[in-house]
Parts: sequence; structure tokens; C-alpha cells
Amino acid sequence: MRLDRTHVRIRERNVLEVIDLAMRLFRVHFRPIALLAAVGAAPWILLDDLTTIGLIDPLDGTHDVPLGVQFYQLLAVLVQAPLALLPVTVYLGHAVFDESPSPRRILADTFRGASKSLVSLGMLRGAIPSALLMLMLPLASNDSPLAVLWVLGWWGLLPLVLFIRWVRPFAPEVIALERPPWSSPAPDQPSFAQRMGQIHAGSFAETGGRGILFALLAGSMVWVCYVGLGSLWGLAFHHFLPTGATLRFIWPLALWTVAALMTVVRFVNYLDVRIRQEGWEVELLMRAEGRHLEEAHRASLGIVPESTSTSPVDLLSAIEEGAS
Repeated sequence: MRLDRTHVRIRERNVLEVIDLAMRLFRVHFRPIALLAAVGAAPWILLDDLTTIGLIDPLDGTHDVPLGVQFYQLLAVLVQAPLALLPVTVYLGHAVFDESPSPRRILADTFRGASKSLVSLGMLRGAIPSALLMLMLPLASNDSPLAVLWVLGWWGLLPLVLFIRWVRPFAPEVIALERPPWSSPAPDQPSFAQRMGQIHAGSFAETGGRGILFALLAGSMVWVCYVGLGSLWGLAFHHFLPTGATLRFIWPLALWTVAALMTVVRFVNYLDVRIRQEGWEVELLMRAEGRHLEEAHRASLGIVPESTSTSPVDLLSAIEEGAS
């Protein structure tokens, strides 16, 4: 692979270009993204379904719990998505540099940072506490004292999780792609906490503003997907929104589809931040120009160029070394 030939052009992008590139990547890599999203989200989908199925009337979708079932599912997916869709992030890290990783490679890279995933994504970003709250949901009916405790649990968890996600959104990418150690005495190899501070400190204003815009976009897309899929369901089965079937199947499908798309958006935003901070665009241009001059010099001497290739991992390492 030539240094100037990657699957995605390395250059700075504005927010509209970030969204456009994410949509294109989602379309081009739809099959592996959909498969990995289904595999990663399957345990969480099963958990959320088992805890809410008893609250949904099979005919009209009514319930007798403090808040709507749709809201429960929305809260769960919002908190669970970064950990559940970590395989999608791993795949994108390879695909952007024109590499097709095997399922075994994706699985190995996903579990390589298991401890950081459990602590940062599972605990600090609320996936595991949200699972416990969802398990409490069947007991939190209107006449149960657990209803108040359940609501207070979400009120305490959700603002903290959203704030952490807003100020440090790139934890999945740092865990899956950069893989920094928990602690590092070497100054040229930052620890996980140091790396998280480095990548977010210099881009807080931009990533914070983009995060608000992406959240509004995601909320709009969830309803568009839900109404569209629900309308198709109604035309096919003559049961229009809301019914027990649409609440149980169509609504989670819309939520997880948009969550997978926003994972791609976050990944492209992560790339843009690194390009801006570390000068990847200039580095690639200089290396490509150096390769062209070397090839021209060898051709003028009549030397046949050797058949060599640069792996995507070596390319990324070379860029990082040049940036440092």
C-alpha cells in the first residue's frame, strides 16, 4: 500500500463533511457493520427485551409503569451502545486504512483492552449500572416503592454518563485502536488517562459543539427510522403505531440502527481530531512526495523498484511516530 493511498482521504473536515463521510462509510461497509453491531448488541437487546416484555400489551402497547417503554429502551441503548458496538469501532480502525480484518482479528482486538473497556465503558459510562437498573424495571410498577428508587437511579446515572460522554467521547477509539497501557513510566508512551487527556483537552470546544449537533441529529433519525419502519409494518400486517409488536421489535431496531450509524460518525470525528492535532495530512503529503522522488531517482538510474508493501498498521505507526 502506498503511503498516499488510503481508503479514506486524510484531510481536515468540517462538521457537514464528517457526517457525509460517515454516511458513505456506513453505506460502503453496511454488511460488516450491521453484522458486528448485531453480534455486539445481541446480549443487551435480549436483556432489554426480557425486562420490558411484561410491560407491553400485545395489542395496544399500553403499560402501567412510571414512564413509557420507549423511554426505557432509549435510556438503555443510549448508555449501552459504546460498549456493545466496540467491535464496529475495531472494524472501522482497520477498514479506513484499506484492510479487511478477519473475524478472529476483530474479536482479538475487541477483547485485548477488556479491562479498560469494563472500567471506562462498562462502569464510568454506565453500561453495567444500566443493566442492573433494567433488571429492576419489572419490579418498579406504580404501586411499588422500587419505582422511586428506579427513577432516582436513572436521574443519578444519566447526567453523569452524558457529561462524561460529552467531554470525552473518544474512549472506545482510544481503547480499541491506540491501546495505551493503564500506567506507563515512559514519557513517549502515555498512559490511558494521559492519552484521554491529550486527545480531548485541545479539542473540547469543537468536539463539545459537534456532540450537541450529533445528539440532535441522532434523536431526529431515531424517530424517522421508527415511523418509517412502523409504517411498513402497518402496511404489511395492518397494525399501525403503536402496537406491542412495534414497541418490542421496531423501536429497538430503530434505536440500534441509529446507534451503529452514530458510532461511525464518532469514529470519523475522532479521525478528524487526530488529523488536526497531529498533522496527519501534512505528514502523508511529505512522505508521499518523498516516495515519489525516491522512485523517480531509482528510475533515472535504471533500478527496478522492489515489490514492497506497507501494512495499514505500519502506516498508522509511521504517521504517529512522525506526529510525535
